[in-house]
Amino acid sequence: MKNHKKVDGRLLQTNKKYSQLKHSQKEFIAHELYAQCKAYVMTKGVFPNNKQNYDIIDAVMEKIEERQIWIPEDEVYKHFISKKEKYRAKMVKEGLLIEDNGKFVFNKKIILYIAMSLDGYIADKDGGIDWLEEYANIEDTDYDEFYKTIDTVIMGRKTYDQVLGFGEYPYQNVRSYVYSKTRTGADENVEFIRIPPVDLVKSLKQQSGKYVWLIGGADLIHDFIEDNLIDEYQITILPVILGEGIPLFKSGVDRVGLELLSKKNVKDVVTLTYKKK
Repeated sequence: MKNHKKVDGRLLQTNKKYSQLKHSQKEFIAHELYAQCKAYVMTKGVFPNNKQNYDIIDAVMEKIEERQIWIPEDEVYKHFISKKEKYRAKMVKEGLLIEDNGKFVFNKKIILYIAMSLDGYIADKDGGIDWLEEYANIEDTDYDEFYKTIDTVIMGRKTYDQVLGFGEYPYQNVRSYVYSKTRTGADENVEFIRIPPVDLVKSLKQQSGKYVWLIGGADLIHDFIEDNLIDEYQITILPVILGEGIPLFKSGVDRVGLELLSKKNVKDVVTLTYKKK
């Protein structure tokens, strides 16, 4: 029968208009349209043109069927077209897109994603981070989503040694660069480098792919800030005062202007996201 769909033995009407959907259903579809559009940008490196609209719609229709929201594809398409410019503007504001010769292309950002104590330390005076364990489950809420957006990590040699101390190397499915004054070449996990951060970032931004995560430590973060190479700061502030330790931000750099993109708190933990102006 036209405008009906048989699912699990039930005959369901599928000619409902978008305006007739429940508020929760509209929210779900709007969320999926933006999420799939964002995923397209990160995968293809460009904002979808008119010929590519149905790549977004097809992906959203699969999610709609999983949710058992029965609505014609053309209704979803019309809603996407009505919101497309808004989505693009939002992605530009978030720093996901930049304009290049009239096209809106993916902005391969260098992101500092890190946790610190309320008084600004990323490790205690001995370099230990055992105090982070109490909040690990809370951090994981955002960590899994963040990790999906990156394909490269950068860290210093001391940070790498610390990571190895936790067991199996956790970033095996992404490219890993480790800054070291003593080691060269590569091991089974990472490539050791010494090139100026400016040159590394220039090379990475010319490549397709996802975001780049600057993990640490403090000296390497200082070098990246000094050269104004960090596009986005995602700082999680934990409700603990260490009193002393290794500070996230060292003194001796020029002022860096930032713009707040978002703030979120889970229980007593606050995450602030800034982009550079």
